[in-house]
Amino acid sequence: MILGWLLWIPVPLTFSMAAYWTQLVPVMAFYGLFIGGPATSAYVMTSARKDRVTLTYTLISASWWSGYTFSPGLGGYLSTVLGMRSVFLLSFALFAAATVVLFLVRSQRAQKPSTAHEASFNLDSAHARKIVLLSVFFAFVFFFINLVRPLTVQFFKDVYTLDSLNIGLLGSAVFLGSAVFSILLGKAGDKFEKTAAVAVALLVGGVSFGLFLFFSNVLALGFASFLNGASYMLWPLMGASVGSIAPETSRGRWISLAQMSATLAAAIAPYIGGVLYEWSPYIPFYIVITVLPLLSLIALTKPFREKQTTKQALR
Repeated sequence: MILGWLLWIPVPLTFSMAAYWTQLVPVMAFYGLFIGGPATSAYVMTSARKDRVTLTYTLISASWWSGYTFSPGLGGYLSTVLGMRSVFLLSFALFAAATVVLFLVRSQRAQKPSTAHEASFNLDSAHARKIVLLSVFFAFVFFFINLVRPLTVQFFKDVYTLDSLNIGLLGSAVFLGSAVFSILLGKAGDKFEKTAAVAVALLVGGVSFGLFLFFSNVLALGFASFLNGASYMLWPLMGASVGSIAPETSRGRWISLAQMSATLAAAIAPYIGGVLYEWSPYIPFYIVITVLPLLSLIALTKPFREKQTTKQALR
């Protein structure tokens, strides 16, 4: 977890020094090294109460997104006053300061594996097949989400000619929505099923991207941005869904499988979305608002139900 965070510290500093967009390509690849993700997810899963797994995941995300609530608007304002490079320098200082907190977190070591339990959890087991299925499903989810998400700001600039301050405020609305939906979807995932919470997040996210297309008023876009925050809950919901099935002794490994497949899909999507955007800014949005409701329905089908495999694993 600490190593993964240390890799991120130089990123905003490098952004502040870049003179051409080509210099950002290796930096963004470096930023994509989310190697602390599986370890963090496994840490949270092992520490959480078994009846509050989803809520614990989403509340941790809520703390993350709550910090984001004010930063886009503030960053947009500071960029107009001090310039964008100064904003990146400030971000670098805050990244470095945040690293100190991780050194205060208590270490956690997995328990010794039980031979009988490990034998029952292999590549041919129902639990393992369920994780592979979830990994493939979330790869599709994050492919289509990232087909359009990185282009949203560009869409606001090109189609609605919004300035940096308004775009920053819309970004704040997104993360405010993430904080609110983290509680709602977390409780829903624990009370009903995690895949039900996933279905709601997909449906609300699809509606929000649709509203981006049909409303140009800043207030309406602010409401749509708030709803769009639900789509950011899909990452912690993926961790909760997979982590609750995997055994503690290899939890990080299985979570990394899902996160790797989702990240690889998300890495390809922006390029394809950019090509489609060049044809028409509306095409990526039309695709996403069509596919996300379909994925929402798929999440509710029998293969994704958790009443058998997940609850047995929790026992």
